Amino acid sequence: PAQGAQTPDAIGFLAYADHPTPLGPLSILPATAATRDALEVAIDGLSAVGQTSIGNALAQAQLFLAAYYDADGSHPDEELIGLVTDGENTVPNSPEQYLEGLDPAFAEPDWGATVLARKARKSAGLRLPRISTIAIGQDAEVGSLQNVSDAAGGTTFFVPGPTGSTTLQAATLDLAEGFFSGVESGSDLQRVTEGRVKGMRPSEMQTFRVEPGATELRALAVSADQPLGRLRLERPNGTIVAPTASEPESVAFRLRQPMPGVWRFVGPDLASTQHDSVLVTAAVRSRESVLTRFG
Repeated sequence: PAQGAQTPDAIGFLAYADHPTPLGPLSILPATAATRDALEVAIDGLSAVGQTSIGNALAQAQLFLAAYYDADGSHPDEELIGLVTDGENTVPNSPEQYLEGLDPAFAEPDWGATVLARKARKSAGLRLPRISTIAIGQDAEVGSLQNVSDAAGGTTFFVPGPTGSTTLQAATLDLAEGFFSGVESGSDLQRVTEGRVKGMRPSEMQTFRVEPGATELRALAVSADQPLGRLRLERPNGTIVAPTASEPESVAFRLRQPMPGVWRFVGPDLASTQHDSVLVTAAVRSRESVLTRFG
């Protein structure tokens, strides 16, 4: 998740068990490699303990956004909460209470008088983020997560998780696809290509068409076990675009006013593996309908 952050996004992380716990304040990523690395270390150090406070976590994420944007009136193009869970809510408040009305008896200490419940924020004329959810494994309460996403204009993505029939590599790509799907739904982006390949040989490189009228292009390539740091995008005129954010196993691109025509991923000739090892996806924001081409 930290690797997928694309400048100039503001991004914050919350862990939640008995209570939601910020891993740090909202930060502009990738402001520095040190900031991104610190978040990754914090995420890697998480472990499953205690209960599952999904409703309070949603409210705490809303507090992040409210504290950052409500007071001074400056707003980003879009606000998105992405919720990831492998279980069901076990603590008052529930996800539905975040939508309808939170019980103050179970409020977190730092909420104060901030308007957090979605219904109350709408009545007060405050901004409402889109919410997309990722349910991991059979224990996740998909129905409740779907209700939240439907009410908040997002999507719900189900990831089976690593099992006897699903590899860790496949689960990693599932999770990455879920995050990108959430960003798409929260940003009015239209997907123009998506695929999983066993390598990045020239014959396997994804191509996609950007139609006239597109105002933004976002593309992402992620792998669980392949080095992708040298992957690039090639414009229709043959010029090369460097990634906005790059890590050894992921690259992200974000361009304003992308050139219309056929784009493609280019880079090192990575040998094919026995399993689908690379997820490649791209989406555009456009004032017009988009025709897709999966290459």
